[in-house]
Amino acid sequence: MIAIIKPVGSFCNIRCSYCFYHHTDQSNAGIMSYALLDKFTKEYIHSSKRNKLFIWHGGEPTLAGLEYFRKVVELQDKYKQSGQKIRNAIQTNGTTINDRWAKFFQEHDFSVGVSIDGCFSSHGMFRKNKAGKNSFKRTYRGIKKLEDYGINVGFIQTLTSSRIPFLAQDFDFFYDILQSRKWAMGTYLDIEGLNQDMLDESLSNEELSYALKRTAELWFEKDDNRLIIRELENLLFGVLGKRPSNCHYNGSCGQYFCMEMDGKIYPCDRFSSQKMYCWGDLNRESLQEIWEGENRKKYLKAVNKFPVECKECKWFTGCHNGCPSHRIGGLSGHYFFCQSRKEMFAFCQREIENHFSLEGGEMPCLDKLP
Repeated sequence: MIAIIKPVGSFCNIRCSYCFYHHTDQSNAGIMSYALLDKFTKEYIHSSKRNKLFIWHGGEPTLAGLEYFRKVVELQDKYKQSGQKIRNAIQTNGTTINDRWAKFFQEHDFSVGVSIDGCFSSHGMFRKNKAGKNSFKRTYRGIKKLEDYGINVGFIQTLTSSRIPFLAQDFDFFYDILQSRKWAMGTYLDIEGLNQDMLDESLSNEELSYALKRTAELWFEKDDNRLIIRELENLLFGVLGKRPSNCHYNGSCGQYFCMEMDGKIYPCDRFSSQKMYCWGDLNRESLQEIWEGENRKKYLKAVNKFPVECKECKWFTGCHNGCPSHRIGGLSGHYFFCQSRKEMFAFCQREIENHFSLEGGEMPCLDKLP
């Protein structure tokens, strides 16, 4: 089991239009109590002797404060078992990062991911501060500060319908300006239309296929086997019969859990605002009781009940019916982007065959696959 922890819940200092929590009150500045943090840390670390990964999410997790995270690592050191390794990863909007934060992340070997959509104009479409202004400058400043301390920052951008025309300039921004060799492409989809401000921004299957193909073309043009784009890498893994690394592809949903600020446990942060998916409450139960409880069992049964079409699909082992939050009709429904994913698996297969049919042909990143 891998933990996603939201120490401040959905509380955030900016207001991204496509955020999971955009329709909720993100101005609630609560922080997970030290008593709850202590109980969670002890039970999570002692749940087995395996190495443990803590993934810190929000909202904006750094709003808990630097002293709070000093307590985090203090508790981890206190409860760590002999021979056990503890790792921390944090996803941030980057706007709060200063020398003190960057030095802390460096000293404690945190993996740091920053959410940034691309260049100034692309980022500013939907990632605005509370005053409605582009948050790019503060995010970019935070990235530069992290780099000053030698931190290899990972990036994630979110694709929306309006951002499709800017794929090439944003690719160049990541590759040439940020000089990144690793980033991810999230997909905006609001199946139930909860977010009234983004009704026309959910991607269609056609738009997603176009975005991934165009990105692949730009990737091939660079011919840089250091460059890893998460979605393309996972598609290649699926085509080559290897296990994709990302949960949206490999069927590992249920092996993660998300703990909210108030101690309630959910499958992941995509479901943490939906009470029907709550597995339990750490204030009243132990982690082990929650993991072994009926709510999680029901979730796993539903999420692993695949449509017949999926079971008969040649790409099933590289797809697993996609992310459950993107299934039509609930956890056991059909993946919304099924058409696009089939198209992209076939596209990647053709590209592999074309590259290796050429004398001395090579394809970026294939040498990195295990």
